[in-house]
Amino acid sequence: MSCFGLCSFDAVGVTDSGTVRLLTALLQTVSPTQVPLFWETVGRFVDMDATQDGLSLLTWAVYFPPPTLDDSAVSVRVFAVMSGLVGLSDPPPLCPCCGSATVFTEDVGDVFGWSYRCNRGQQYVSRAEARKRHIKRSRQCKGNVSATANTWFDGSKSVYRSLSLMFCWLARLPVTSAVDAAKSSSGTAVDHYSMAREICEVVMSNELLNRQFGGPGVEVEVDECFLTRRKYHKGRRMKTGTVTLLGVYERATDLGCHVQVRDRSSAILISEIERIVAPGTRIISDALRSYRRLPEHGYDHSYVVHDVEFVDSTDTSVHTQNVEVRNRWTKAAIKSYRKNRPLNSYCAEYSYRLYNASTHDDVLLA
Repeated sequence: MSCFGLCSFDAVGVTDSGTVRLLTALLQTVSPTQVPLFWETVGRFVDMDATQDGLSLLTWAVYFPPPTLDDSAVSVRVFAVMSGLVGLSDPPPLCPCCGSATVFTEDVGDVFGWSYRCNRGQQYVSRAEARKRHIKRSRQCKGNVSATANTWFDGSKSVYRSLSLMFCWLARLPVTSAVDAAKSSSGTAVDHYSMAREICEVVMSNELLNRQFGGPGVEVEVDECFLTRRKYHKGRRMKTGTVTLLGVYERATDLGCHVQVRDRSSAILISEIERIVAPGTRIISDALRSYRRLPEHGYDHSYVVHDVEFVDSTDTSVHTQNVEVRNRWTKAAIKSYRKNRPLNSYCAEYSYRLYNASTHDDVLLA
């Protein structure tokens, strides 16, 4: 394209009407000197699959120029819109002042060029109503919701830094390395990493609620493992005591999860298995007595006695090798935590990464 001033969204391949609407509002916030960069970035991110395949630590600066070359983060804002990280709210959010509906409005004062304004118009607000809602008496409500509300960039002072920290988390960089790479404070990096794990926890919780592992004829391995366990009464004492995780692995899909349980009693383990694993599943475990009552709950149970052998000599399909490897990897992924509260988020992060690797759906968190 020799002349960026004559560009149109159809010419660069953007055909979705909603995306065109958002990019048009975003273009109003771009300075004239950066309009060529805007169109170049839009053309680069049209094929989002190719962008995600080509994006790496070595190519990051090609897709997202540093602030010295892109001081208003045009490339980051275009990417956020075209990738869906920031999009149209359907339905629009409610007004934070009066609770009424809002409408999409172009707003050059917002970082993405639009916001949601209250739709009350010139409706009269009584004095009693104003006192109840803690607003001034007026004939027009001035409620406003930013385009970044309830998104990854909500409350962010720098969209470039927020996206950089997100990418550092996806690339599994330690927090200390992310601080240097994104030029952020350690507190900001820790907050972004914690938020990413919380999102993973929500995603994987929904996966467990919407889908159970196993089914009639499907083989599922289960095994428990320990964290912060002191062997032979040696080592540093932990306030959390012994933390027990129950691992579940589905052989057919190579998927699984880990959940924290209170102890290894039969009532606790079987109740968690009933919540996660569908009835009729063939469950394979070790010879722990807590699993012996699984047939009473509608499961086909096979077990291997680890004191004798790790793979059943009469039936080589009876083993727990897969889930034990996942247990080891999970414990290695949980390098540090100070209390039990974030433990589930660490487990969810590991399960989320495995889920994306199994489904080949390596997308950024929205």
